[in-house]
Amino acid sequence: MYVLVVTIDIKDGFRDRFIDAMLEDARGSVRDEPGCIRFDVIQDEKNANRIYLYEVYADRAAFDHH
Repeated sequence: MYVLVVTIDIKDGFRDRFIDAMLEDARGSVRDEPGCIRFDVIQDEKNANRIYLYEVYADRAAFDHH
């Protein structure tokens, strides 16, 4: 299993657009990419412009395909 946790700080004024695009990417990854087991987009509780991505892939090859 191959897991990534990514922290992204979004510039002011771009949060809604970024989150919409990231959610679509996450849904597409899980739906269309073999070996993508999970792709969560999480908004920080205290900083609305901080987003965490939690991605789980079956193996390194599945991640590289992503």
